[in-house]
Amino acid sequence: MRVAPKRRLKKRAARRPWIGLCCIAMQFVPGPSPRAGIAQAVVHCALYAAPAGSDRGLGTAARPFESPQRLIDALRPGETGCLRGGVYRGDITVARGGEPGRPLTLTSYPGERARVVGRLYIRPTAHDLAFVRLGLDGRNLLALPSPTVYGKDVSFYGDDVTNGHSTICFDLGEAGGFVARSIWIERSVIHDCGRLPADNHEHGIYVENTRNVRIAWNLIYGNADRGIQLYPDAQRTSVVHNVIYGNGEGILFSGGLGTASSGALVAHNIISESNVRSNVESWYPRGNPKGTHNTVTDNCIGVSSDTPVNQSGGGFDASHNLLVEPSFANAAAHDFRFLAGSPCQHVVGDVSSAVASAI
Repeated sequence: MRVAPKRRLKKRAARRPWIGLCCIAMQFVPGPSPRAGIAQAVVHCALYAAPAGSDRGLGTAARPFESPQRLIDALRPGETGCLRGGVYRGDITVARGGEPGRPLTLTSYPGERARVVGRLYIRPTAHDLAFVRLGLDGRNLLALPSPTVYGKDVSFYGDDVTNGHSTICFDLGEAGGFVARSIWIERSVIHDCGRLPADNHEHGIYVENTRNVRIAWNLIYGNADRGIQLYPDAQRTSVVHNVIYGNGEGILFSGGLGTASSGALVAHNIISESNVRSNVESWYPRGNPKGTHNTVTDNCIGVSSDTPVNQSGGGFDASHNLLVEPSFANAAAHDFRFLAGSPCQHVVGDVSSAVASAI
């Protein structure tokens, strides 16, 4: 059973234009993916799948497989499997992986876009994997989270992740169980996850039981509850250069089961327009420890919610954040380009262009 912080009533707090002073004045530009080879310009397809293929085929360009499952099962360490453009239906379970520096990679064929409808489940035995430039629509018959990641050294780059408001999207690790390690989510779009009306349990990225997760240069919007939830045992999470907009809440630090999420850095993000609770907040059940060394700094945080940064629950420090609306071109249409003169562009960087270049 999944447990999530309960809703709490809050008094309206006076709005202040600043928490500290924004100390970053330089223009950030998107850099290369921190994991070598993930964003390579030239894709070398070892094997192929196509909607009109056959799983009795050879996986060649001329005789492609039909299913992503058959394709990824056939890959060897260091190889890339390419999905021809189109829609693939069916769950994918990944039980093994590549080797350090030689991941198994599943990607769209160059110049085309593949969309996979079904649950992506990465077992604890799977490691050194990359999912690149894919449409991942996690709708499945049991309404289980997708992608569910229990393995280690797994990268998502340039992906469009959603499930049409049917369940949680990313679910990393298992509370009290499997630990997901070294998971990277970068230059992707995570949107419209979680059932509506919001029930306080369904999020865009649910960081449960993890070590060393990096969430960077993503657009995270329109999710029913938290854009990102760190609960109950997310350790050393980096959340940097993201647009986290129009979710039920933005980011939540939390704990439970005798643990608390700690060591997180939340920096250079836009966190705005949360429509249920605060943009940044925390919650810890009675009798459990609170998080330590969680830092929220140098972000651009919108002021439309009652309490943009709610520190009443403790467990995180907030300083040098700019409290102001971000001034997007057309956020309602998911156009997150900055208008000229937006005070947030120099704090956060051009996330929209970074994602567009990857997808």
